[in-house]
Amino acid sequence: MKTKGAPKTGGRIAGTPNKTTTDMRNRIQNLVDANWKTVSKDMKKLPPKDRMEVITKLLPYITPKLQVTDLNIDFDRISDDQLDSIVNLLIEKIE
Repeated sequence: MKTKGAPKTGGRIAGTPNKTTTDMRNRIQNLVDANWKTVSKDMKKLPPKDRMEVITKLLPYITPKLQVTDLNIDFDRISDDQLDSIVNLLIEKIE
């Protein structure tokens, strides 16, 4: 049994992609690529509601999942000048 605080030994280095997952994603991509015309035709035959449902179900496989970020700010500890600076920076980023 591993003792608490013992250093990690062996295994994948953090950030290294899982080979099985990568292989499976490649196989799925190849399958979709090889059958794209058929998939496209079948999608066009679906009613709009069903088409959107299929697209929604496929999105998690092609877009990265975003992690939830919990942000707790104690606005009483931030001066009005600091808040103005933050707001101005945010406005610049979205313009």
